Order: sequence, then C-alpha cells, then structure tokens
Amino acid sequence: TQHYPLASPEVINRQGTLLVIPDLGKLEDILTETNLIQGTGNMGPMVTEAGSIHSDEPCNILHVIVGRDAFPGLRERKLFFNSDEELAKSTKLCSEIFGRKAELLKVAGMGEISVAFPQPPRYPRFVMFVANSQTEEWSENRVSRDMWPSFLNLLELNRLKRAYTLQRIHKEVRPTSHIYLGMQPSIGGHKAPTPELFMRGLYYLQTDSDSFGTCLSEYLLVALDELEHAKLDPRVSKYGQSVTSRIYFHFMRELAMEPGAILQCFKETVNAFAGQHGSKMLKLGTDEIEVKVRRTTEHGAETLRLSSSSLGGGYMKMTMLLEHPDPITGNPLRWETVSSTVPSSKEQGSGNRTFGQVHAKRVAARRTGSMYVYDLPGLLKIALSAKLLHGGQKTIALPEDILCATEVVMDWQKKELI
Repeated sequence: TQHYPLASPEVINRQGTLLVIPDLGKLEDILTETNLIQGTGNMGPMVTEAGSIHSDEPCNILHVIVGRDAFPGLRERKLFFNSDEELAKSTKLCSEIFGRKAELLKVAGMGEISVAFPQPPRYPRFVMFVANSQTEEWSENRVSRDMWPSFLNLLELNRLKRAYTLQRIHKEVRPTSHIYLGMQPSIGGHKAPTPELFMRGLYYLQTDSDSFGTCLSEYLLVALDELEHAKLDPRVSKYGQSVTSRIYFHFMRELAMEPGAILQCFKETVNAFAGQHGSKMLKLGTDEIEVKVRRTTEHGAETLRLSSSSLGGGYMKMTMLLEHPDPITGNPLRWETVSSTVPSSKEQGSGNRTFGQVHAKRVAARRTGSMYVYDLPGLLKIALSAKLLHGGQKTIALPEDILCATEVVMDWQKKELI
C-alpha cells in the first residue's frame, strides 16, 4: 500500500501487485482475475479505506519482473543500451498483451503497469505503461523509461514535460538522480529559448536538525559535479556556454523540524555553499536550487518546497512554500505561503513573462563572458554571509540587510543621477 504525504482526511491508499514471471511468454497467462483482483482483496476499481476520500480514477499499480535475465539471447552487454533492440520488441509485445487484458485491468483499478527487464550485469531496464482514459489502450510513458516506477511523480517529470521537450542525459551511476536537457519551442516567431539542464535527485537517508544542512551541502556538491559531466555530453556541448542549469532535490524521509528552522537552515547552507562554490555555479549557469522536504504534523504529513532562485530577478532569492499534492498522483496542485492561506502565484502568466525576460538577459551576458549586473549585489551579499559564518559566528542570526544596493540611473535630459 502506498500513499502520498497529505493530511489524514485526504489520503488515498494505492494498492500494488507484484508478479514475477520466468519469461515474457508467460505474461498473458498470469494476468488473471485471481492474481489481479481476488489476490489483492479489491472488488473492482479502487476501494479506499475508511476515512479516506473516494476516487473513480484507477489508482492501483502492477509491477512485473521478467525473470533473472529478460534478454537471454543478448551477447554484447558492454553498454547499458545494448539491449535497445530487444527492449523495443518486448515493449511492443507487452502493449499488445495489456490491450487484450484491458477490461480485466480496468476492473482491477490499475492505473500504471511497470515492467522490469533484468539484464545482468547492467542495471535493469524499466518500462512504464499507462492507460488512455478515452480509448482504454495501454501505451508506454516514454519519459519514465529506465527509471524506478515511483520516480516519475517524485521527480515531477510529468509537470516538467508539459513545458519542455526532455532528452535524458543517461549515466550508470547513482540511479536515484537523473539529468535532462530541456528544450522549449519558439513562440510568435521569436527565437527559441536557450536549452536548460535539469538535475533531479531523490534522497532516502534519515536526516534531522543536526545533519540536514550537512547532507544538503554534500548533495549540492555532487549535483554540480554531475552537471559538469553532463555538459561534456555532445548533445549538450554543441550549445556552448548558453546552457543554464537547475537543481531539484526531494528528501523522502520526514524531518522533525519546524518550518522556520528548516528555512533558516536552508538559507545558511545555500548561502555558505554559494559563497564557497559560487564561481563553479556561475560557470555551470546554475540559476535555481529547489529542495522538497516532508515533515510530520498533528494532522498528517505536509510538504514544504524551499527555493533559492535567480529566475525572477536578483541572485538566488530564498522562498518557502507549503505544497498541496494531488492525492492520486502526488503531483503539486497548488502552493501557499507557510504563514497564510493565500495561493502562491508560482505558475501565473506574469511570473512566466518576468522569468523569460530575466533569463534571456542573463544568458546574453554570460554568452559574452560577462555577468548579469543585477546578480552582483546578491553575490556580494552571499559572500559576506559566508565569510561571517566561516569566521565562527554560526550561532548568530544573519541580518537580512547585511548588504543594501541602490540603482542609480542617469536622467540625460536633466543631466543628473536619479
């Protein structure tokens, strides 16, 4: 049983069934009413437990593992993708089988089917199938190819692919992190925005108030190294220095900390990290760091989204929002400021326009080997904060106005500064 971090009255329990078959030829025979419905204790579509909200949408998930080696005839296994041809044949066969079993899968309340294809000594290949709500046909969700079944929603890739055409930069280390090259189309005859690298990672280690900052700093350093390696990939390097990057972490274990303490720790950690590794961040064009954490409350679990972003103007400005996820998919529905119930304007059109203008100016400055001028005060502020913390003053609260900057503009008609 799986559920997302929500207040208790909103929780939906998603039932899962795991089937292990010796080879793909046995798949159709094992998809029976006994295994999918009676075996899980469900009577038709999703039946939620007492106290949970009800949903007519199929919420359950089926996991299938195809033997110890799904490609016994494959001889060359030097590279992870050597099995591409065999995987394409297996994916087509699975889609056909699920199509013939569509009515049974609908009765069992299946919304997703994950098929794992072991290929020792490499990591397994994963294929996720989803049902079309109108045609009831099962097809592959390509963005989730070769990742563990839960990663699609936890990394918010569905939300990301609505705005970008994603191309995965594959690596065979740290399977809990993934890097994508995102492209946006040109709009209104204008030049298409520059490509962006998205580094997205999940972390399962238990953290507390003493270790959260240390873990975050270590993860950020690893993320920069992975982005640096990704920029060497020919699919990325052909765009030169114009490629920018964003980092997203999702801490899976719940933190026993108050929101104010989490935000303060996040600010101090990111400021200290930027003060120490700011030159590398500028080189990689890292414009945003987002960290998603969970904490337990008396009403259940809640999710906080911490952000340090240069996308709206200024350099790495800090925010914290309370996130309300979809009970079925876990994807964000809306955000609120932690101290109020006023919805955040995180995805409003005016914010997107501001982001586009600032992003274009920042990229243009970097392309010439310069710096976006409005980033300079933020960089100086971070450097001062890092120096103060490095000097052994970690117990004091850093003032918000540690550095103040005023823009001076020349009025050419009056020949004076305003």
